[in-house]
Amino acid sequence: MVGTLTHIAILSFAANDSLWTKTIDTVFVKSQRISFAQTGKKTTLFETQNHPATVGNALQQSGFFLKQYGISGSATLSRRGSDATQTQVLWNGLPSNHSMLGMTDFNNLVSYGTNEISFIEGGNSALYGSGAVGGTLILNNTTPFKKEEGLSLSRSWQSLKNNQMAFNLFKGTSKVGFQILYARIQNENAFNYHDPYLDQHKNTTNSDFQSQLLRAVIGLKLSTKHSIKSVLEFNQATRGLGFLLGSNSFQGRQNDDNVKSVLESKISLKKWSFVNRIGYLSDRITYFPTPNEPDKSTTQNMYLQSENYYQTNHYSFLFGFDGAYQKAQTINYAQQVSRILPATFAALNTQIKRVKLSGNARYEWYEGIPTFGISSETPFYKVWKLKTDFHTSFRRPTMNDLYWATKVKNNVMAENGWGTEIGLEWIKPLKNFQISIEMTPFYREMHRPIVWVPTGSWGWSATNLQSGRYYGIQYSSSFLVKINKHNIDFKSAGEFVETKVKTGLSPELKSQIFIPDFVGFAKVTYNYRSFSVFVAINHNGNRYIQSDNLAWLPGYRLWSSGVQFIHIVGAKKQTIFDWNVQVSNALNALYVNMPSRPMPPRTIELTLNIKYKK
Repeated sequence: MVGTLTHIAILSFAANDSLWTKTIDTVFVKSQRISFAQTGKKTTLFETQNHPATVGNALQQSGFFLKQYGISGSATLSRRGSDATQTQVLWNGLPSNHSMLGMTDFNNLVSYGTNEISFIEGGNSALYGSGAVGGTLILNNTTPFKKEEGLSLSRSWQSLKNNQMAFNLFKGTSKVGFQILYARIQNENAFNYHDPYLDQHKNTTNSDFQSQLLRAVIGLKLSTKHSIKSVLEFNQATRGLGFLLGSNSFQGRQNDDNVKSVLESKISLKKWSFVNRIGYLSDRITYFPTPNEPDKSTTQNMYLQSENYYQTNHYSFLFGFDGAYQKAQTINYAQQVSRILPATFAALNTQIKRVKLSGNARYEWYEGIPTFGISSETPFYKVWKLKTDFHTSFRRPTMNDLYWATKVKNNVMAENGWGTEIGLEWIKPLKNFQISIEMTPFYREMHRPIVWVPTGSWGWSATNLQSGRYYGIQYSSSFLVKINKHNIDFKSAGEFVETKVKTGLSPELKSQIFIPDFVGFAKVTYNYRSFSVFVAINHNGNRYIQSDNLAWLPGYRLWSSGVQFIHIVGAKKQTIFDWNVQVSNALNALYVNMPSRPMPPRTIELTLNIKYKK
C-alpha cells in the first residue's frame, strides 16, 4: 500500500504472517556489487508497491526528504545534507542520473513492478563512481526462474481528479522468465489554494501530470551456470509547471521521453562469478515556455560494465571495469558535447573471527581521481553490532556545469572529499516480538562543492565554492509484536543534519540552502489475518533559503492513515483481491515544500489490486 522502511531482520521474522512484507522479494547473492557496499553502512529496503505510484512517493512516505518543485514539477532527493547531484541512482546496475543535470527526477520513476528497491547511506564512490556522495538508490528488476505465471491488475481513484492504472503479466519456468508491465498515472492535481501575496483564492490550473511506462523483462537460463537478463523500458511524461505564489504568469509545460535498456550476462562457477552488462539510456526533455519557441535537450548514455567475483570460505573478492559514453545536445550549448568515462575498481570482503571487514577502491581515468573505502561490522554481547566506515568520494561536473550558455568550456573542477560514520545497532529477538534500534552519527567534507550562482546577462552559471562540512545523526527503530494472528508493527526513522559551506578564503561558514535540519517519520500498523490498518506521520524540518540564515521555510508535519483488506480465492490457482483506502495529509495542513509552490490538501485514494497466479 505504501512504501516503508524496514530491516532484513524484521522481514525474516514477519515474512510468514505480515501482509506488509509479503510483497518484498529481495535476495542478494554473492555476484552483486551491492554486497561489497553494505558492510558498515546503514541500508534501507523498501516494499515493492503493488500500485502505480512513483518512486518519489515511496521515498516520501518513508521519511526521505524530496524537494518538490510544485505538485507536478520535478522531485529531487537530499540525504545527509547532500544536494540532488550527490545522490547516485542505479537502474539495473546502470547509473541513471541525467548526464546534463546530474540528478534524477523521482516523479519520473514508477515503483510498480520493481522487485528490489534499496538505499545505501553515505559515500559509495569507490564502487559506484561519481555522485554516490550522500547515498545510493538501487532499483533492480529480477527474473526468478520458477514455475509461476499470472496477471496483476491495479486501479486507483483519488481526489484532486487523479487516477492511476497498471497491469503486470508474468510467466516463469526453470529455463525462462518474462514480465510485461504497463503503468499510467494521470493526475489533474486540481485543488483550490490561497495566494497570500495577492490575497486571492486560486485553482491549480496548468499543474497536470501524465506519465506512461512500458517495461519488458526477459530472463533465459542457458545452462545451470549461465543466465542472461534483458530489460527494456519506455517512459513518457508530460506536465504543466503551474504558477508561482504571487504571480499569474504561466510557467510553461515540459515533456520528458526516456528509454532505458540493459543486457546482462551472469556466469556462476564454483568459486568464480562473472557479470557483464551493456546498456543504453536516452532522455529527451522539451520545455515549452510562453510565448517563446520550445527548448529541447537530448542526452544519450552507453554503458559497458564487467564484474568479476571470486569467493572462498574466508573471503570474497571483486574487481571490474565501468565504461560510459555520454553525449548531450541543447540550444544552450555551443555545440554537441561528449565524453568517455572509464573506471576500474576492486573490493574485498572478509571476516576475522566475528568481525566483518570490507575494503574497496576505484580509479576514474577521465579525471585521474582515486577513491577508496574501509568498513567493519563487529557484533558484541549477542544483540549489539558496531558499524564503522571511512571513505573518500567525488562528483564530476555535469554537462550543464561545463557548457551551459557559454562559448567555451567552464572552468569547473570535480568535487572530492571524505566522510566517516559510526553506527550502533541493537536487535533483540524474542518469541513473540522483536526490537531493533540503529543510531548512526556521520561527518563528511567536500572540497570545491559545485553550486549555481547568478552571473549577470548569462543568468546562472556553475562555480566551485571552497569547501563544505556536513554532519549529523540518523536513527531508525522497529518494534514488532506477534500474538497468535495479531501483529503490531511500529517503525520510525529520522535524520538530523547541519550543513555549512565556505564561499571563499574567508573563515566564515554559511548554511547550505534548501536542506532540512530534520526529517523523520513514524508509523504503526496493526494486522489481523487479512485486515490491516495504519497511522503515520512525516515531518520535514526548517530549510534555509538564504545563505545568510535570515530567511527560511518553516517545517511541517503530514499525517496519513489507511486500511487494507485482502481476500484470497483458491489454493494452487489463486485470485487475490487487495482493497486499499488511504488518506494523505489527513489534518489538511497548509504547507510549502519549496518557495512559492503550494502543495496539495487532504486527499483520499481508493485502490483495487487483483492478482491471479498459478
